[in-house]
Amino acid sequence: MIDSRLDPDAKEAKIKRTYPEEYRFLLQNCYPALRHTDYRIDYTIRSFSDVEEIKRIMQTQPQKLFWLRLTSRGALSSMMCLKQL
Repeated sequence: MIDSRLDPDAKEAKIKRTYPEEYRFLLQNCYPALRHTDYRIDYTIRSFSDVEEIKRIMQTQPQKLFWLRLTSRGALSSMMCLKQL
């Protein structure tokens, strides 16, 4: 069956029909591990402390300051104040 010219869905249907107990075993014990994915993401968040730099970045590239909204309420209020300047 592996070497047959059937497409993958047809092969799976044939296995399911021909070998129902074995297919159930595959479904419960093998397929979940095949559908599992682990991710690891490493990143560095640059801190901004110079008010003039923050104002300049707010005007030119505000997406770089997005993380401020996520890190603290104080940063968000500071950002809102800077936006008014």
